[in-house]
Amino acid sequence: MSRPHRGRRADGAARAPSPSTTPAARADRVATDIHAVLARTLREEVKDPRVSSVSITAVRLSKDLSIAHVNFVPLGGQGDPEVVLAGLQAAAGFLRRVVGQQVRLRHTPDLQFHLDEGLDESLRMTRMLQDLEAQRREPAAEQRREPAAQGPAAGEGEE
Repeated sequence: MSRPHRGRRADGAARAPSPSTTPAARADRVATDIHAVLARTLREEVKDPRVSSVSITAVRLSKDLSIAHVNFVPLGGQGDPEVVLAGLQAAAGFLRRVVGQQVRLRHTPDLQFHLDEGLDESLRMTRMLQDLEAQRREPAAEQRREPAAQGPAAGEGEE
């Protein structure tokens, strides 16, 4: 009896890939590793003051793992995002070399840095919702105070 072809079951049907070996799972795993290496390296090794207060929010890899899209925000809104971006781009070669040394890949991806505007947008929306909630509570609090202030005056006239 002949052996089945690799990647096929004994009955000839194709095997389903295990979840840990799918290309998307591998890309996610590599992105997580790159994220950790970049965060540590920026915190501990990069001396450029332009990138001293930056937070890496996400790393997404292209399908072929050749490009890592790195999203960042200046910590606490400090610093001009354009200046931080220029600092990250200046350090990109060093950061790529460190990623290549610490993440086991055949080819180290190019690092492309992008300002994460989604975080700013979500903070802005949160502030707007908090303001609306405060405005909604304010009239309710005034309505509770008004009957209490009018109650004794109305009660005196009834006796």
